[in-house]
Amino acid sequence: MANSLDAAKQREKMVKKCACDVCGSYNSVPIDCLTAYTGGQEIDVCKECGFVFVSRRRTSKEIADSWSHELFANGESEHRDGEIYTAVRPAIRARLIHILETIDQELGVDGSSICDIGAGEGVFLDYARKLKNPKRVFGIEPSAKNCDLMSQIGIENFAGTIEDYNASSSKEEPFDIAVIQWTLEACADAKAMLKASWDLLKPGGHIVIGTGSRILVPFKKPLQFYISVGEQDTHALRFSPKSIRNILRISGFEPKFMNRYIDNDVMCVVAQKVEEPSTQALEVDDFSEVASFFQRWDKESREHYADWHDD
Repeated sequence: MANSLDAAKQREKMVKKCACDVCGSYNSVPIDCLTAYTGGQEIDVCKECGFVFVSRRRTSKEIADSWSHELFANGESEHRDGEIYTAVRPAIRARLIHILETIDQELGVDGSSICDIGAGEGVFLDYARKLKNPKRVFGIEPSAKNCDLMSQIGIENFAGTIEDYNASSSKEEPFDIAVIQWTLEACADAKAMLKASWDLLKPGGHIVIGTGSRILVPFKKPLQFYISVGEQDTHALRFSPKSIRNILRISGFEPKFMNRYIDNDVMCVVAQKVEEPSTQALEVDDFSEVASFFQRWDKESREHYADWHDD
């Protein structure tokens, strides 16, 4: 008991209260129905713009360390209830192919240089070089073990965060395309990650964001498979179509393409680097509508899928 209390106190020292990542407001409220899934940790909705986020979180380094040493399949321990993250699963491979084909359709991969930020085991970049004809592929990844895996299959990489890469002597010529797949929602500071992405792109280059389509769309899985126990700041940000466009615009990118997210498990946005952040008004999700959406999702999951589990 004493050890667990000490651990809780230590964690409290590491955690800080964060403003809304999109609009900067501290005017957020917890989504009450979610605490039953998180073990009591709160997930907020911003009352000003409707963004869903964990307002109390650790530093970028601590979150990156959790991913490197706890959540990846080749890390030192397993994730939460025994599930671990790896991109070699068929469903995850499929969504990486979805992003790759979208990039090829909208921008063209042939002859382009591509940087995958949060590259994991290099699965996406391996597909890109085998299926398309990029000039160069490069992975930025905080997990040293994952970087070793990329090196073993001949993929150039940098072990560290994107901020570390931009500050290092390893930084080389800028890229045509930066890809952030199921990673922007897992960082401590999305604006910092997007600013760092802006810095590594050529003028007029493009960023591609891949994430789940979950908020204010038809329910695509039971809520217990979207929200679960564990450190909530490892998935601190949860984007809707409006909020992902908002954060791109205020970070110096102009959205050019968004896929048909309404009935797709994947939400993909392609945006172009521009010289100045947008000053247009934010697209607002009504916070009460967002809270109601999660309440309906909770009710549906409890009534019809409460006993569903992986075999």
